[in-house]
Amino acid sequence: MDIDEVINEIQMKNKSSNTNNQNTTKNKKHPIYRSLINKEKTWSGVGRKPEWFKKENNNGTTIEELKIKNQDENKKSNENNEPPTKTNTTKNNPTKNLEFENDNS
Repeated sequence: MDIDEVINEIQMKNKSSNTNNQNTTKNKKHPIYRSLINKEKTWSGVGRKPEWFKKENNNGTTIEELKIKNQDENKKSNENNEPPTKTNTTKNNPTKNLEFENDNS
């Protein structure tokens, strides 16, 4: 092997490790459930249920109680560093609420 081949091989290894790092952060799931006992424990709802989830569920806590409220709004506010806001869910209709004048002159 000459020096160019060694450099080439090192560069290829670096490219593949960078790609792997990018994929793991891109595929990270947002948590859907949070422990009522320890707020630091969360679960995305993907894969096996964590032990804290099973214990709290078996002790009478419902799945709905463990769900993080306003999940979609929390994601948006975290991305913009702004508090969640209500969005208008009605369709934008430009002719709605327009007043027309009768010009009978």
